[in-house]
Amino acid sequence: MAGYPENYPELSDNFSLEGEEADLSPAQKLTPATQKADNSPVTTAVLKSLLADLQRTFQTHVATLRADIHSLTGRMGALESASSACSDQITILQQEVQELQRQNVAQERCFAALENACRANNLKIRGIPENIPAAEMPHVLRCLLVALLNPKHARNVQQDGFFRALKLANAPGARRPGTSY
Repeated sequence: MAGYPENYPELSDNFSLEGEEADLSPAQKLTPATQKADNSPVTTAVLKSLLADLQRTFQTHVATLRADIHSLTGRMGALESASSACSDQITILQQEVQELQRQNVAQERCFAALENACRANNLKIRGIPENIPAAEMPHVLRCLLVALLNPKHARNVQQDGFFRALKLANAPGARRPGTSY
């Protein structure tokens, strides 16, 4: 047969394999290295043992890879469930923050209404002379309230402070009212 080296003299166009070579694949049967020859360094038994070693190594690596993939699949599942739980919790917390903001706005309105109600209860006293010093004003206002109210009720009145209101711009001769609260 033309094209083959001289160390494969028994190859011909119509050769057949018998015995242990019969279970080889067609590609292996046509390979010159797998043919039996007396001077061939590689025999069929050596090739079969090498193939078996390669198959065992391959199967070991495949089993290791499958175990790693299975482990990674479990880890990915745990990560996905934890991520889903975190995103659900974030959504819940965002809703709670929005509800707390609404409650805060409602409470601010209530506090403003309470402050306005307290200011509505302030006494506005007009006609207090301008020459009374600020240090004496609490005593003067207390005496004025006792004189205006029944002395029994005047004891229950609390005076937190006082201030003089600003003079009105459109009334140049008007006096500033004093306010006690």
